[in-house]
Amino acid sequence: AFATNMSLGVAVLNKLVSLASKALKEFDCEIVEQHHRHKVDSPSGTALTLAEHAAKARDLDLDAVRVSGRDGVIGARTKDEIGVMSLRGGDIVGRHTVGLYNDGEFIELHHT
Repeated sequence: AFATNMSLGVAVLNKLVSLASKALKEFDCEIVEQHHRHKVDSPSGTALTLAEHAAKARDLDLDAVRVSGRDGVIGARTKDEIGVMSLRGGDIVGRHTVGLYNDGEFIELHHT
């Protein structure tokens, strides 16, 4: 297998996401990745790897719970849903944010 991102920071972020997702199972998990306007794939491999770590920590199948885009009247967010959203613009090399959101508090982990 190959790594989707070789940076040490992303390796640590993957571990932090696993730890936080397991400890905060009642929090909603949303991932936002940002890249330059020329990137052709969406979401990024790094974002999908982060989502996989979050899902695995919660004993979930990522394919069953991942949402990549919301539009229109789609109903309320489901409990196990993991959002993976993509933004494209400018010359952004890459920024990934994993957010864990609950009523009255949230944690966001960023890597740039």
